[in-house]
Amino acid sequence: MQVRKLEEEDKEKLEEIIKQICEENWPNYPEELAVKELWLTDQVLVAKKNDEVVGVVGINVCDPYKVMEIGYLFVGKDSRLEGVGKKLIDAVEERARNRRKEVLRVYTGIKEEWAHEFYESCGFKESGVVKNFEFDGDKVVFFTKVVS
Repeated sequence: MQVRKLEEEDKEKLEEIIKQICEENWPNYPEELAVKELWLTDQVLVAKKNDEVVGVVGINVCDPYKVMEIGYLFVGKDSRLEGVGKKLIDAVEERARNRRKEVLRVYTGIKEEWAHEFYESCGFKESGVVKNFEFDGDKVVFFTKVVS
């Protein structure tokens, strides 16, 4: 499996993955807005397996602070539980170290316990809960990890 920066040829498959994730997890969230948000991060990395995009992570660098934020991490339905998400997290950590960042930060919905378990398995610790953070007024959980 290869992790690299997003290229133009990847966009169509990524949009498929985003729409799939929205249908599964956020049926009330407009798909076109989710696709638009895909391009609002500083860096987008993709995981490719057998020359097909199977996952994506968006990173916000947060200069001049010592923080790098994961804006989103999605893995296609057919590639889950195969280490794709962990490979993407490893790539983010490498970029954080290269940019001398000390902390990775991510947040996820309070009801998305599978995501909490994933981030905790990657070494993140829950660092707080915020109410009314997103459009639906639900709570979100913040996770942080010290970059070593």
